[in-house]
Amino acid sequence: MGAGSQTSPTAILAKAFEIPAVFGLSTIAEEVAQGDTLIADSDAG
Repeated sequence: MGAGSQTSPTAILAKAFEIPAVFGLSTIAEEVAQGDTLIADSDAG
């Protein structure tokens, strides 16, 4: 999983096509363990 920002090309395309997306997760691998359940709310920001 990679990091990104709201101005990355992927974020801009996701917004243009109204595709929910979550960005800015550069440290997520350090914060969760395999098997953990996550909820990513792409609408709340």
